[in-house]
Amino acid sequence: MNRFILLFVLASAISMGVILNSCKKNPTEPEPIQQSSPSISVIIQSPTTEEGYVTTNEKISVAGIVISANPIKEVNWKSSSTKGTATGTDNWTIAEIPMLEGDNIIIVTATDNSSLSSSDTIMITKNKYLNFLSKPQFTPSSIPVNEPTDVHVQVEIAPVSNLNVSAVKLVEVDKSNNIIAETVTLYDDGVLSHGDDIQGDNVYNNIISMSQSQTGSKRFRVVAQTDEASGPVEGKSSVNSLDFFARRDLAVYEEQKKLQTTAAEKLYNFAYDNKDIKTALNKTAEWLTTQSNVKSVVVEGDRTILVKYSSGQSGLIIAREVDQNGKPLYIGSGSPPASSSISGLSRTSALSSRDTIYPTRVPRLKPFEQTKGEFHIIPNNFADADTHLILNKDVLLWGACEDDFAQEVDVAAEIDKRLAKNKMGLYIKHLVAGDATISEALHFDDYGMVILMAHGAYGMYVESKEEVTPQKSQLYRDLLDKGDVVINTGVYIASTLWTTIPLKTGSTYGFYPSFVQKWLKKFPKTIVVALDCESATMNMAYANMIPKQYTAFLEKGVSAYVGYTGYLTPTFANETAPDFIENLVVGEKNIFDAFKSKKTNTPYPNEFYMHGSSTLEPVRFTSGMINGQFEYSQHEPGEIVGWDHTGDARVIRIIGSEKAPEGNNMGIISTGFGSVTQSGSISQDFRIKENESELTIKWLFLSEEFLEFINSKYQDSFKITLNEVNAQENVLLEKTIDQIAIDFGATKESPGNLKARSDIKFDQGGVYGTPWMTSKFDVSAYRGKVVRLTISVHDVGDSAYDTAILLDGISVK
Repeated sequence: MNRFILLFVLASAISMGVILNSCKKNPTEPEPIQQSSPSISVIIQSPTTEEGYVTTNEKISVAGIVISANPIKEVNWKSSSTKGTATGTDNWTIAEIPMLEGDNIIIVTATDNSSLSSSDTIMITKNKYLNFLSKPQFTPSSIPVNEPTDVHVQVEIAPVSNLNVSAVKLVEVDKSNNIIAETVTLYDDGVLSHGDDIQGDNVYNNIISMSQSQTGSKRFRVVAQTDEASGPVEGKSSVNSLDFFARRDLAVYEEQKKLQTTAAEKLYNFAYDNKDIKTALNKTAEWLTTQSNVKSVVVEGDRTILVKYSSGQSGLIIAREVDQNGKPLYIGSGSPPASSSISGLSRTSALSSRDTIYPTRVPRLKPFEQTKGEFHIIPNNFADADTHLILNKDVLLWGACEDDFAQEVDVAAEIDKRLAKNKMGLYIKHLVAGDATISEALHFDDYGMVILMAHGAYGMYVESKEEVTPQKSQLYRDLLDKGDVVINTGVYIASTLWTTIPLKTGSTYGFYPSFVQKWLKKFPKTIVVALDCESATMNMAYANMIPKQYTAFLEKGVSAYVGYTGYLTPTFANETAPDFIENLVVGEKNIFDAFKSKKTNTPYPNEFYMHGSSTLEPVRFTSGMINGQFEYSQHEPGEIVGWDHTGDARVIRIIGSEKAPEGNNMGIISTGFGSVTQSGSISQDFRIKENESELTIKWLFLSEEFLEFINSKYQDSFKITLNEVNAQENVLLEKTIDQIAIDFGATKESPGNLKARSDIKFDQGGVYGTPWMTSKFDVSAYRGKVVRLTISVHDVGDSAYDTAILLDGISVK
């Protein structure tokens, strides 16, 4: 019998296991595995998936989802002042909840038809005047105990003219949000020792040394005041926590690997001695309980042992079955290939050139790192924005265990074939086996679609094929120390136990859903396709121990999560996932039209299943341009959604008094403001339709090079190029300082028609700029072709005098 099943199972597994305790000083210590009764999960997703939100509105609406194996009878809610019943069940909304001044605790409770219930909570803080645009941010966000660490604290406040800038304080609060202590004043003064890059940008910073001797977390929020006629009025940010965790010696992980390897060898010997794997598992578990650093052991099913160590980490030991020739029979038994591949369109971008060494991430530049001038909150009323588009054309196939799929049918090759049919400018990155690393998993949120080909169980564990080494354990030290990444060890055993094969063991890394929750950022309408066992199961037993894989992704803003409720065979995977993917990227169908549910009972019951967000909508890829008006910005503040970008590039609402000519937002690329020195560029691949002939771009040129550096070697420039992908660059427009000066009649002595912008401050002052310009280009020669549009700014000489280009209204018609 061939079954595509994860051969290791977590402590949170549903089936009954045998728990063995080693003799310890505290024999009554609670076991780490305890079943929880709720089989229902509630997730609040709007106005935020975070625990807190700040508003100045009198009323606010809340929305979310319920995930349950049983039908939901009702969703009720209560706040600090009122209560009621939500509209809808699986996808529910609560309209216009009245807000009291201060903290409003809203609890949403779902009850199924068997009277089981579960809740989620959000704290919405209502301030009278002050609106905080972010919660306090901590860098780093977690600190090892007994290691004093400088922490950069930062919060963004919506500008008000009467803010008392000397009274912006970071305070520690208790679980009831009562202030325990005032810790530090935050500044918006441009002083680097305070961690503040730019003065007057409404982002308040400071650097504080923090230390704690015990593990746990501390809760903080920011309080500030406005000076009103009646006296000072206080406003508060939402709450954020700073975690303190135990730093383990790296030798612990080598000892763990060594012990698990020894246990795997014993499992191998016990299996052949007893001609029974289950007996071998129990005997190996008994031996493990005699080891001084082992706290408890779980024999799970007929293939796996879970070890809980006294130091806090956990590990897995897995029996992997092979035939008499050493060929893997079950998923998880394959040997990793040596290389990976990147398919699809080639490009130079953050995705293809980034440094993946943990914890380095693709930099996402905050508003205060690039933009000077006043920030205004403008209601988003841009009616032409298509809210159903997947806002990223990057696709990742994270094929950690795809070689195991290929034992029966090459699912990855089939998916590659379908993806290659696309004509919408997708960039496809395909990582195989050992190259589908934890480092790469840290960047899942950089993609519009993530396809996981891995092993999993009950949606609570994802395995890579990345070999455990001292260097990698150093790389992933924080992840291992915090328990978000785990080490597992496998041993190959002949399935008949009558045929002896050579002893072969190996240890790899895997991650829990907490990895997604803690280490990934917001997803821009991403679709996740999870080809691992039980990735979409709704059986929520042990839900209070480890969150589900799909709920973790949904909490991070994923629009749709597609997976499987049972054991997954490669055949069933091949019958379902490739068609769904082709419908999306070739047929350009939305997720409802692309998805076709399917069930199988051979060899085990399974269903191809889709989970969605509270605003589950017909999201889709598009072959056309994305976000040419820069109205989408839900990934992070300032993030240019839908465009590949390098250097100093982002979205703003206003700079000085200059507002977007279309909608609320505009793009900005610069030669580098503040501590940012790399010049910015944005690019996007898309297809010119047969009835399209004209590309329109609105732009505004701002520079400190005017007027004194006209007719000098310092010629900052602005360039627009359009070409077929991988073809020679075709320059549509290029303007230098001197060319702009000629166009507008400016000289070193006279600005001509350039406008002095005293309302805009860069680093040297003296900013001059053009009015908004509209450039139109004939693109009829590219009809039916996939093209790449690139808009860039270039610094010549040094970065002492800045140049910035505002962008908006980019469209093809």
